[in-house]
Amino acid sequence: MTNKIKLIILFTCSIIFVLYTIFSERLGNENRREISFDNFISSQPEEIKNNYFTIDEICDCYTIAYDLLDSAIDIRNNYSTFEAFSKNSESVNTVNDFKTKFQNL
Repeated sequence: MTNKIKLIILFTCSIIFVLYTIFSERLGNENRREISFDNFISSQPEEIKNNYFTIDEICDCYTIAYDLLDSAIDIRNNYSTFEAFSKNSESVNTVNDFKTKFQNL
């Protein structure tokens, strides 16, 4: 056999193999087994598993963060458009300062 025929046979077999694997996954869903978590045992003790926190109980900085955001929003809401806000460099710098403080918090 010539090299062209060998190459064509190899390429055809490769395509058939790829198509077979693709369609066997799509058509073979009835052979898959269901995963059940009924007998799953958690590694956490019960008192830790049911211990939920709200955001203001985790960090003392919660009210400070909201104050920074509210201050920045109040400054921005004083202007009717974003272009008017952008023209006032003092307000832009103040909002950027609040943003930096919030990110550092």
